[in-house]
Amino acid sequence: MVKKTDQSIEKSSKKREQKKPEKKASKKADSKPNIFRRFVNYAKAVKVELTRVVWPTRAELLRMSIIVVCTLLFFGVVIFLVDSGVTPLLHLFSQLRPE
Repeated sequence: MVKKTDQSIEKSSKKREQKKPEKKASKKADSKPNIFRRFVNYAKAVKVELTRVVWPTRAELLRMSIIVVCTLLFFGVVIFLVDSGVTPLLHLFSQLRPE
């Protein structure tokens, strides 16, 4: 016969305690709040998040805007040049007929 030690008894009692189902709270606590309350909670959360935003200064905004516009112009020119080079090649290939 094997004797149970104090530790094994504690472990088995803890397991039994964990297995016990917890009593559920009332239905009202489990249900969602109405749509208006949820919207108010959402608006409050948005307000809190907006206070955490680090807004750029006017100089930073101007500098970043210039960078974006220059990048758009650069890639626009690159795409125009590639398109202008590929279009005539496609016209040449379309005129070729296998004999």
